[in-house]
Amino acid sequence: SKMTDIPRTSSRNEELNQVHRLPSRSLTSVIGKLDSTTSKLSTRVPALDSIIRGGIMRGKITEVSGPPGSGKTSFAIQVASTATNNGLKVLWIDTDSSVSSERLQTAMQDRSRQNFYHVHILSLASLIAFFSSTPAYLREYALVVIDNLSTLEISAFASMTQTGQTDSKQENITLKVDSVSKSVHDHFPKRDLNARRVKSESTLSSRRIQIETELFSSIARFSENSDCAILILTKMVSAVLMTFNGKSQSASLISSLGSNDTPHLKSIWTRVFLYRNDVVIGNEKEAKSKATQSSENQELRTTVLTGIPHACAVKCAGVSYEETPSIALFQITTSGL
Repeated sequence: SKMTDIPRTSSRNEELNQVHRLPSRSLTSVIGKLDSTTSKLSTRVPALDSIIRGGIMRGKITEVSGPPGSGKTSFAIQVASTATNNGLKVLWIDTDSSVSSERLQTAMQDRSRQNFYHVHILSLASLIAFFSSTPAYLREYALVVIDNLSTLEISAFASMTQTGQTDSKQENITLKVDSVSKSVHDHFPKRDLNARRVKSESTLSSRRIQIETELFSSIARFSENSDCAILILTKMVSAVLMTFNGKSQSASLISSLGSNDTPHLKSIWTRVFLYRNDVVIGNEKEAKSKATQSSENQELRTTVLTGIPHACAVKCAGVSYEETPSIALFQITTSGL
């Protein structure tokens, strides 16, 4: 048989020509943007700016977490005020009305108020929808503040927990079998009930990770495409460290979002924790290990400042520093930080 050439069509080439490609950028230009002062929003506190490489990075997500009264809101207002004074647009997303509109408007100077917008989003589902289908006009904003993400998560996941606990509540009801009243525990061994409870908790945990992953993916995508800085405020929760025998060892305050190694938090560029308690300057562990040395040498290595507000950068430029965070001291006043 004679082989004939198959005629080639240009449809494949036409498809390739229609592919939308992102503009190519050199590594030098990307690094230059990271170090550029124009791509960062200052906190107006040199010590704070220094531990986060110059300010809040545009096109990235920054989290500021702390207990009540630690200065989270003052931090965000100060960054927003600086941005609006420089002619940039700021969107403040309020989740619980903890900050009055009067306070926000007062913090903005008269000429910069036209660049400041205050909206309310009262559910986690609404927040996800907001960032998943953002209108074109939102690309004009240089900063979006979410105050406070923990409020939406606590409300959403609490309702999920209550829904998930419906089955466990039914364990305490009484069933009638052959006209004899018997407890559910008589029909199901205890190990089966524990297995069901563990499975329910595991399902809720997986569901929470899935929801948070979707949320942060949407926020990161909007932030990158719009060159907009996202400043997320969160609350802190107590984390109790347990020993191998199940006894509590110590407790510490951590962000309600979790630690840096949580997979769905990889998109957060910078994390800053604010505290109101004492701060240790120096290598405390090394000083304690050399307790046999002179007290003078110990004092040189460690300094404890009592009751001083301070910030710890536990993650900066995508790199985790939880073991050795950068520390900055600040003061909370009526006019800000």
